[in-house]
Amino acid sequence: MKRASRWAAIVLALGGSCALAQVAPSAPGSPAPDVPPTPQQPIPDAPPVDPATPAPPPATTPEPVANPVEKTPLFPSPNVANEVHVGLHAALNIGLLSADLHVKRWYSFIAGNLGVPMVTNGELGAFAVGSGYSLPLSPPGDSMWLLDLFAVVNPGWQTRWDQFSMDSSARPFVGLGVGLGFRLLHWSGFTFGLKVPVFGAAINGGSTTSEAVSTFYLANAVGLPIVSFGYHW
Repeated sequence: MKRASRWAAIVLALGGSCALAQVAPSAPGSPAPDVPPTPQQPIPDAPPVDPATPAPPPATTPEPVANPVEKTPLFPSPNVANEVHVGLHAALNIGLLSADLHVKRWYSFIAGNLGVPMVTNGELGAFAVGSGYSLPLSPPGDSMWLLDLFAVVNPGWQTRWDQFSMDSSARPFVGLGVGLGFRLLHWSGFTFGLKVPVFGAAINGGSTTSEAVSTFYLANAVGLPIVSFGYHW
């Protein structure tokens, strides 16, 4: 009986020692338990390169572009009314010279013919003085078209037969009327002009109305710069 009790005590003591050894942490310096390694994900392979595909061109720096030379327009402002111009012109009429002045929208000119009196031995001569309104027809730039509406005065003389005195003599007249014209102004200074009489009559231009009207147009054919070329500044 005593021997059996002794063996039971020994068995209980050994069992408690094994339990304590499993619960207690490992002492410092003891090897750590083995941990199974974590499996790594496979790295995908790079896509195959086709040898026939050309390589992209290397990046290049764009060359600076030189600024184009800008022309200075004749009218830097869109409002031509702020400009002042003076011009001298020669017309296709025989020996006709003219000068004009452009101030804002106001336009004036004077013209005189020296060739016709020389050709007709002094029997016919006329001048023209006009003033009016100038309207731009195109935007300002290298060139510009203008429309001129003006009143015109034509002092002149003409040798006519007088049925009362039965003699021919040079008689003065004065034409009064309206006209219109077109002018081309270029930035270089070149000027081209057209002017035509629209309607009018001449005082002391004849004994009848038809003669007065015909004298007005005759005076403008002699003294008005119908087609002219010139220079302005």
